[in-house]
Amino acid sequence: MDHTGLVKLDRNYFQTHVLELAEEYLNAVPNLTIDDSERLRLQIKSKDEIIKESDSNLIEKYDKRLAKAEKLILQLLHQKNPEVNPDKDRFTIE
Repeated sequence: MDHTGLVKLDRNYFQTHVLELAEEYLNAVPNLTIDDSERLRLQIKSKDEIIKESDSNLIEKYDKRLAKAEKLILQLLHQKNPEVNPDKDRFTIE
């Protein structure tokens, strides 16, 4: 008795690649294991990615706000002292 499948031609029409099967298996590992460590590791990884993205968005947002504040300060300084050019002068951190 040949155990090739339901139909003798299954082997010819249903060809799987080992890499595809391995990828699907790795996706299912958290659901197949009794131990919660793999699920928790994936949760932590996901949350770390969200935090990293959020941090980079906040940094970008505050950089824009800082640039806008510096420009306003330079404009106010220009009103007091016309020698200050708000377009060319920049703040330096010492």
